[in-house]
Amino acid sequence: MFKAALVCINSKYDFGEETLYGGSYRSEEDLGEAVTDLREREGKIIYFPLTVSDYSGELNTGDQGCFPDGLIFVSYAKVFKEYGWKRMSRQRKEQIEKYLQGEIDTYNQWATGDVWWFCIEDEDGEHLESCGGFFGREYCEQEAQEVAEGLVHGLLIDAEKTLAAWQQNGYLEV
Repeated sequence: MFKAALVCINSKYDFGEETLYGGSYRSEEDLGEAVTDLREREGKIIYFPLTVSDYSGELNTGDQGCFPDGLIFVSYAKVFKEYGWKRMSRQRKEQIEKYLQGEIDTYNQWATGDVWWFCIEDEDGEHLESCGGFFGREYCEQEAQEVAEGLVHGLLIDAEKTLAAWQQNGYLEV
């Protein structure tokens, strides 16, 4: 999967792969200049302006009523290479825009501490399984449930094999 680029254009913040011109963009005209500079360097791009929440560190897309602090973008060339496309239709552009929004959503989960891990223990507190790095509590809970079900299934299979062996060796009559 291609990697979208985050670019900071406000010297007040430090995020993304680079800060354009020391973060000196401060007007809509300057934002247009930043986009023009990116297009000259990268070719045709798909992008969203971003603002940073001073309180949470979250990145927001869309019109927040203030000047953007950065951009998220990907070049058409990267998209074409990744997907093997020759042209960009409206539906494909919408697909890529959803991908860019997903990148922002993941960044925001990280920025706000919405990254989880789970540990499964038996009744004696013995560690059975653990895993971490899940973005979103619900996703972590789903994965933990699947792992727990797999552990139970494995225990049932082991118990069935043990019972079958006992039966075969005459230790157990059913």
